Amino acid sequence: MKDRSLYLASLFSILACFILYRNVNGQDTTDSQKILGIMADAVLQNATFEFVDQQSGQHFASAQEAPQGSQLQPENPYNDWRYWNGVLNLAMIRLAESLDNPDYAKFAVRN
Repeated sequence: MKDRSLYLASLFSILACFILYRNVNGQDTTDSQKILGIMADAVLQNATFEFVDQQSGQHFASAQEAPQGSQLQPENPYNDWRYWNGVLNLAMIRLAESLDNPDYAKFAVRN
């Protein structure tokens, strides 16, 4: 799952770079925008924003809900904080502007 998520996030980020810097030479970007929208929707659908205690397997909606001493990790790689997640968040913000879909920017802000 993590390898697939990393691959999808990387691919999404690369594609976003191509279309988000506006149309070059008047090229039609409709297909690219549709594909990026589908990929971004998949990120939104799969991001849980929950934490898992690595010892007990118990899920928590926030880190504050977990008992002290829990070994928490984000349940989903999209919600982890690594370099590629930062790139993904920037791509989501730019895609929100380009496609006029505030849900993509809300994901980045929440993440």
